[in-house]
Amino acid sequence: MVTEKIFESALGISSPWFIAGMNFEPSQRKLNIRVNFEVGS
Repeated sequence: MVTEKIFESALGISSPWFIAGMNFEPSQRKLNIRVNFEVGS
């Protein structure tokens, strides 16, 4: 959870948006970040 907050801050993501998850694939040198928003916002 702390890592998501760090990335939200670094990327300038703020409410109603948030990082829903992340996946790092070192063999492919690839970082996937899923961004979502609060329903009804």
